[in-house]
Amino acid sequence: MIRHGKRLTYERDEFTAVTPRFLSRDDWSIIAKRGAKSLHEAGWRGCFLDNGKVWFEADSAGLRLVAINHDLEWESYD
Repeated sequence: MIRHGKRLTYERDEFTAVTPRFLSRDDWSIIAKRGAKSLHEAGWRGCFLDNGKVWFEADSAGLRLVAINHDLEWESYD
C-alpha cells in the first residue's frame, strides 16, 4: 500500500472485512461497482484497476487484493 508517498506493508492476516484504515467502505464500493470488466491484465503480476491504483493477484486459493495506492486518485467515469 502507498500512502503519502510511503510504501506500507501489511500481512494478509491483517486485512479483514472491517479494516477501514486500509480500505474504506467507499474504496470497496468503487471496486465492486467497476467490477471485473474494468480489470487490466498485467501478465505474471496479476491485474489492476485505474492505472494501478488497486492491484490483484490470483493463485489456487483465489483472487486477492494485494495493493492499493492511496496517493493516486480514482479515475473518473462519465
